[in-house]
Amino acid sequence: MPTLKEAPPETRGVAEGLLQRGGFARREGLLPLGARVRARAVALARQELVAVGAQEARGDGAGLREWLRREVRSPKQLPLALFAVGDAVEVAVAGALAADEAIARVVERAGVRAATIAAGAARALVVEGDGGDAWLACAGCGFAATEEAAPLHGATAQAGASEPLAEIHTPNASTIGDVAALLGGGSERFVKTLIYVGDDNRPLMALVRGDRAVDERKLRALAGLPRVRLAADAVVREVTGAEVGFAGAQGRRVPVFADSEVAALASAITGANRTDYHVRGFNLGRDVPEARVGDLRRAVAGDACGRCSGGRYGVVRGRVVAEIGPDGGWLSIDAMIAACVAQHHDGDGIVWPRALAPFDVCVVAVGDDGEIVGAATALAEELAARGVEVLLDDRDERAGAKFKDADLIGIPLRVTVGKRGLAEGAVELKVRGDKETSMVPRQRIVDELCARVQS
Repeated sequence: MPTLKEAPPETRGVAEGLLQRGGFARREGLLPLGARVRARAVALARQELVAVGAQEARGDGAGLREWLRREVRSPKQLPLALFAVGDAVEVAVAGALAADEAIARVVERAGVRAATIAAGAARALVVEGDGGDAWLACAGCGFAATEEAAPLHGATAQAGASEPLAEIHTPNASTIGDVAALLGGGSERFVKTLIYVGDDNRPLMALVRGDRAVDERKLRALAGLPRVRLAADAVVREVTGAEVGFAGAQGRRVPVFADSEVAALASAITGANRTDYHVRGFNLGRDVPEARVGDLRRAVAGDACGRCSGGRYGVVRGRVVAEIGPDGGWLSIDAMIAACVAQHHDGDGIVWPRALAPFDVCVVAVGDDGEIVGAATALAEELAARGVEVLLDDRDERAGAKFKDADLIGIPLRVTVGKRGLAEGAVELKVRGDKETSMVPRQRIVDELCARVQS
């Protein structure tokens, strides 16, 4: 358990720094303390999932869901849920089985305060703080969602045409950035035309403003398709008659789905369906009157919230620890542990909730006197016999160094066995996070600790 006085310079965030300082992990992976914490987290997940009727299997989430789709042939087999433990706990569900509630209880029992946000048909459990994940939250109504699931207000009316279509020669300019640099002006003047295919391989067009991205979940909903994927280059050439990068919706005989922002552009620039050419003056209502208009774009910070009348989205960062949908979900054990550390620490180190702590009790022998070490060892063995997970610190170190390490590691209960206490027939008990200690008679300490651990 190699503790460090300072976090290595390459660590990022409070949680990673404390886990490395406490000897739980290094850049290469988990050390024994970290493996114990992870094992406790996995045990929590197993307990809660089995309690609602899920059964453990092997494989990834996609494989488990596919197995359920293929093998469940009768409603009499439902409900059925499978879960597998790997880098994450992955769950596949068929029928009405409360796996979502089980995952939420795991996070709660781990001491992690998480908020629920919309994530398409699923819900995500997120923890604000240091981390690389980002989502959007409305400053007005408080609604929060991933970028893909955040609803937006559509334009109320289509813009009238202001100029006729006119071809522009744009040699070697196949991206909006290239054309904008050639013609000048911002990308919001452009229409981005992307060609997709559904499961039946029939092509369709999705149109968003040039500075926007297509939200494929919204495209599926608007088109009424279960799945879509970007078309291969050969399909693009077949639909447009041009190389990739010069597509436009005008004159094409495929279904067209457009974001409301595109409908609001009076005169835009888009592909001419001719290699090395674009057109100016594109107007959706005039040039593609059959287009179906709706919310098709991915939300970004600053957009007006689609759930209220005046709020706008801002970016919130942190960690996504779990995602739960109608056919299953996943729980990131490592993200949950990191979130726990980020929420439960003080200036001395980690303050583990009992459910995730690597040990229940740390027994510290102060001094190298044989009587003290023997008494500490006997206490640790007695506790272990009662089912308590015990860490015995009988190192040849100063008392202060042992106490600092115990606080850094964050074990919930610390018992100090010293010469003065033994003479009085007592040991010192300290709860991690408390400033005060108490002396407990030796004959009562085991019952006291067992009661605290089992509460």
